[in-house]
Amino acid sequence: MSNPQSKIDSLKELNSKLVAEIAELRKENAKLKQIIEENTMRGARVEELEQKNTRLEARLAILEQGEKDASISPEQNHVSGKDEEPDEIEPTKSQCIEQGLTCEVVESLSHQFPLRLQSINHLKLQHKA
Repeated sequence: MSNPQSKIDSLKELNSKLVAEIAELRKENAKLKQIIEENTMRGARVEELEQKNTRLEARLAILEQGEKDASISPEQNHVSGKDEEPDEIEPTKSQCIEQGLTCEVVESLSHQFPLRLQSINHLKLQHKA
């Protein structure tokens, strides 16, 4: 009779170990789910920051080009014979593509900095003439 009782005791011990292991695996599974969720949120944030970075790089390129164009001396501006200020200059799609910018970014910037962009475009037109 001792034999069946030892088997029962052995199975109870094994069952206890398996229950403890299951509890540990559930804890680990919960941690992994949390890590996955955090990584998903980080991924979305990274994408958002990359888009913002792209917009800021485009803005910087426009401003740097404006500084380059503004450094043209007044004598060079008078040579072109075009001293009048245009009412409003919006960049064309081809101009956007030439500069590697999306029109959406340029339009956004033109609404944020309308006078600066008009000055930049005016100087560009004078420089090309």
